[in-house]
Amino acid sequence: MPPRSFRSAIVAVVLFGIFVTWSMATARYGGPDEPAHVLRAASVASGDFVGDRAVGLAAGYRIVTVPAALTTGDPTCFRHDDDRPATCAVARPGATGTATAASSAGTYPPLYYALVGVPVRLFGDTSSVLWYRLVAAAWCAFVVGLAVSRSRRFVAVPLVIVITPAAWFLFGVVNPNALEIALALLAWVGVERIRVHEKSNSLSDALWVSIPMALAILIRPIAVLAWLAMVGVLVVVRRGRPNSRSLAKWLALFGPAVVAGCAAIGWNAWAAVAVNDSRTAESLSLTRRVWRSIDGLVDTWREMVGSLGWLEFSIPWISAIFSWSVVAVAIWLVCRAARPLRVAWAWTLVVLVCGPIVFETALADRVGFIWQGRYSIATAIGLLIVGIGEWNARLRPSVLRWILYAVAMAQIVTLWAVLQRYTVGAHGSWTFDHARWDPPVPPIFLLGADAVLMVAAIWMSIGRSVSGGAFSDLSPHDVERRTSTEPLDLLGTERVDGLEVDR
Repeated sequence: MPPRSFRSAIVAVVLFGIFVTWSMATARYGGPDEPAHVLRAASVASGDFVGDRAVGLAAGYRIVTVPAALTTGDPTCFRHDDDRPATCAVARPGATGTATAASSAGTYPPLYYALVGVPVRLFGDTSSVLWYRLVAAAWCAFVVGLAVSRSRRFVAVPLVIVITPAAWFLFGVVNPNALEIALALLAWVGVERIRVHEKSNSLSDALWVSIPMALAILIRPIAVLAWLAMVGVLVVVRRGRPNSRSLAKWLALFGPAVVAGCAAIGWNAWAAVAVNDSRTAESLSLTRRVWRSIDGLVDTWREMVGSLGWLEFSIPWISAIFSWSVVAVAIWLVCRAARPLRVAWAWTLVVLVCGPIVFETALADRVGFIWQGRYSIATAIGLLIVGIGEWNARLRPSVLRWILYAVAMAQIVTLWAVLQRYTVGAHGSWTFDHARWDPPVPPIFLLGADAVLMVAAIWMSIGRSVSGGAFSDLSPHDVERRTSTEPLDLLGTERVDGLEVDR
């Protein structure tokens, strides 16, 4: 059998191929706020970390100097009309040299933009949006592939299960939210590994949770919500009283995230970040803010799974059924699990629900009710990963196979709908008749490549998780004990004949 690093590289390559099909299927600047992110990546790569203030625009806008071609092809002509193909937003031929433009991401933390922009500047075409997408997709594929490597087989299943159609879309465009989701996936794998495997309880295991989330916080400070959910889960599943070894583990768990948070605060101060936007701010009483935010939760959950583009179109109904069915199965399995797992799952749900409410209630008078479902994906995937051992321990292999096939079908059908939306409009021909926008590769080839790669991803998941068994290296007694009884000890102690001892 190939070494684990080689298998992980194969997984990363397959994932990268899938993400690239999405990159090519999505019209230029079709991703949410993508023009701003591409402009910022180009400017950060050239050494301009904070541009000039944009007079007359919201506080977050900055004037940057970028390749002139990137300033053409404004998507405003199609982004709010899902029946209008993307023909109207193409790069202006012959645009050379540099130009100035305003980026609404002008004060965002620069880490993500450097990761994307610098490789393009060194090896690619700085005037091509597709090049920025390819680099962004490569980083996401690398991190998700690393998560699979860390999964020890049993978390290979979420390779397709935990990635919602909305997340697949984000992985194909330039948006820091995508890498935040990938890093959260890696960290959640670490959380579940600590919960299930007794030997995965070292200092390094805590760092595999905290370092990815520290990077996520440096990229998008709002990732602190997902980190809080993870910490709560680990608190619930720990056992024993603190000791010197457990203190080191808690420092490893909290330290990187705290440092990242302080760095984010320092950046905000240095870049003079102003959290206000008069265009969306609303002055309401506290009670009305809370109820307004609660009223928007349904839209948040819908967007989290199936809103694409600039939120102007959604996934097909069959994809929505498949995706929400997976959530229903996860809830059913958790309800049948041991109490610590149910409590951990409930804590994650509380953070998922209350996070947007607290955010909007606190900032409605400054930025309005701006929370979007994609902001919650990094937390939501924990609902599927925490307790993922239950999927293999309690579902028959044939049932799990069909779930994997259903999720894969949801992804393929959604990609088909994306191609339809940009070529002929969301209600146009499913066979792309009279297409008015052409992706770099003919749609039929993109769909075929995506289907083949998804089959490969499922085969790897089934081969690692279903055929061999998620816990094939454990005895039946260990499987039952580790999925259905007491949680594992994050603190590094265990009870032997009534006494607590160090491992």
